[in-house]
Amino acid sequence: MTPDDAIIETLRRWSQFLLWASVILPVLGAFAVGARYYVERHEKQVSAHITAAAIERATQDAATARRDLTELEQKTAPRSLSPEQVKTLLGNLETAEGAGKTPNHMVIKQILVTAANGNQEAQSFAMQFVNVFKHAGCESDLSLPIPGLRPDVIGIHIGVRDSKNIPEGALALSRILSNAGIPFTVSQMTQDFLPEAPFVLVVGAKPY
Repeated sequence: MTPDDAIIETLRRWSQFLLWASVILPVLGAFAVGARYYVERHEKQVSAHITAAAIERATQDAATARRDLTELEQKTAPRSLSPEQVKTLLGNLETAEGAGKTPNHMVIKQILVTAANGNQEAQSFAMQFVNVFKHAGCESDLSLPIPGLRPDVIGIHIGVRDSKNIPEGALALSRILSNAGIPFTVSQMTQDFLPEAPFVLVVGAKPY
């Protein structure tokens, strides 16, 4: 092969190479564009999924936080008698002078109320009962003897001297509290605790 023939052969090979390159490179370019489009779309889908999951978690966390806050507020909020409970208490309470108006009226002349000396929430709640009893015409007062109610006493109690011989007034008070939907327990008191009272409405610490 002469030098001229070699040059011609080389040029032909380059021509074929460039021909194939002109065919393959656009295909590769199209593939690259398609691959890039797929990658970008998948990235957006993953990103959207992650964002949606993050939003859902944040929403759930916020709902949990609100629920926990509501529970905490309910636990720490001071107790109070609802308007319906006050109405029921007044509707069931009558002194001896006013007795006989309706069969549901309970005859109680005097109701002594007590609460723990160092518990302001319990004392405030106890005073609500005192005010209702007074408004109904009963003699009532908040008594805070020393030594007084133990701080570990929880909830509302009707304290009696003898659980086997409960005074009629205590029985009437228990019916009144039940009618008003106020939970309570009948408990026996020590003989030296407010000895002048046959029964006492005891307001202990708020149950949690």
